[in-house]
Amino acid sequence: MSVAWGDYGDYATDIFTREAENIIKKHNDKKPLFLYLAHLAVHSANTYSPLQAPQDAVDKHKYIKDDNRRTFGGMLYKLDESVGKVVAALQARNMLQDSIIVFTTDNGGPAAGFNQNAASNWPLRGVKDTLWEGGVRGAGLIWSPRLGHQGRVYKGLMAVHDWLPTLHSAAGGQPGDLDTMDGMDMWPSLLANKPSPRNIVLHNIDNQRLISAIRVGDFKLLRGSNYNGAWNSWYGPSGRDSKSPAYSIKNVRSSPVTSALANIGVKLPTDEIILKLRDEVSLKCNASTKTQTCDPTWQVCLFNITSDPCEQNNLLFNFPSVVKVILTSEMLVLVVYVKIF
Repeated sequence: MSVAWGDYGDYATDIFTREAENIIKKHNDKKPLFLYLAHLAVHSANTYSPLQAPQDAVDKHKYIKDDNRRTFGGMLYKLDESVGKVVAALQARNMLQDSIIVFTTDNGGPAAGFNQNAASNWPLRGVKDTLWEGGVRGAGLIWSPRLGHQGRVYKGLMAVHDWLPTLHSAAGGQPGDLDTMDGMDMWPSLLANKPSPRNIVLHNIDNQRLISAIRVGDFKLLRGSNYNGAWNSWYGPSGRDSKSPAYSIKNVRSSPVTSALANIGVKLPTDEIILKLRDEVSLKCNASTKTQTCDPTWQVCLFNITSDPCEQNNLLFNFPSVVKVILTSEMLVLVVYVKIF
């Protein structure tokens, strides 16, 4: 790929999409293809114009009164459009029926003006570059005809470094092909809808900023806070209020992805199942259940992330034995880290 001087002034999301389509179009379908498409959207850009999108995309969201959120909506619209074009390109080359498509993120959104952006992690706590769930929990979708039990929500614990061994396994690779690594092969669990083999996720141990967080099973231990606690709150909007358009199954059914899937004989589930899946992936946290909030700038926080994903209730004094076990796990991980590096 050469420098795209001729694309000066074009929208980056469109440029990346065209390049992905071109790669798929020219690919020798007798050979496997690994396509990693990392869009700039919906990141903020230059300080003089941090959020940018084509005006026609922005105008589709006139119901959003906040200027930054409306532009963010345009950026997200173009990202969604890109996904449809890539899937359609795979179908046009008869590659879709033997593809594995992953749509995911590497961190939570920069909400409420963080990084001059207008994302939303609602109802989760925190923003990008914090160790709250709003900073470390990422949405993910995986689709493939190879997957059994289609149309379901997988709630097993998975970390970003699990993708390498998982996709390597899905492509037919053998465990011995890879060096020893932290990542775990999730493919068998995803195939059969079985519990995750992962029980621990070390979110971070940062000795410079004096912050750390680790999850063991249902529990997460958090110590220290970035930015002196300036981003320890919950940031919206939720996008589910009465002023927002209702979720449109009609738009889903008329999308390019749906059309591409139909061309290989894959039908969407019923409206009832679609709404059920949407409800199942929607996190719900009741603000009235806050009993003991936690400020990690001066105290250790313990949360049951399974029942309290919004990190509203500090259980530090309720489960001292759990804290001891987690601290032991954290120290073991740190020792291994030090030995490796």
